[in-house]
Amino acid sequence: MPRDFRKVKAWQLADDLAVQVYQTTTEAVAEGHREQGTVPFPAGRRREMGTVPNGPPHSATATTTFPKQETHGLTQQLRRAAVSVPSDIAEGCSRHSKTEYLRFCDIARGSIAEARYQLHLARRLDYVSPTEYAPLESQAEAVTKALHGLMKPIQRET
Repeated sequence: MPRDFRKVKAWQLADDLAVQVYQTTTEAVAEGHREQGTVPFPAGRRREMGTVPNGPPHSATATTTFPKQETHGLTQQLRRAAVSVPSDIAEGCSRHSKTEYLRFCDIARGSIAEARYQLHLARRLDYVSPTEYAPLESQAEAVTKALHGLMKPIQRET
């Protein structure tokens, strides 16, 4: 029987991380679009994003460190990896067998590892400050632990 993914703690934490990643990388993407003459967001929308529970507040100064040339590089890779985690958990929840559910959780585990490395690289390249990096890494660690906790009992059953 399919599960409601919105009730899964690992999904909730991963969803929050994806929002935090988008908030952190929004300015770089917006800057790249401004230079190309395209508009990625409806007028004023970018500044209406609020905060994520237990996450850093969105601020204009906290999002300007990803360089515009990374719009289609590390920025997009990080976004894809961060979005993949809750997406894979949600897809796994829709599967009828525990084996398939576990497989999608395992894919999510790979994606969170990928996102954590990309955050680490962004920090080493000074695209994010230590104060921006710390809550992102902390949230990613919480996702990793919750995902492990979700998978452990399922692995025992299969």
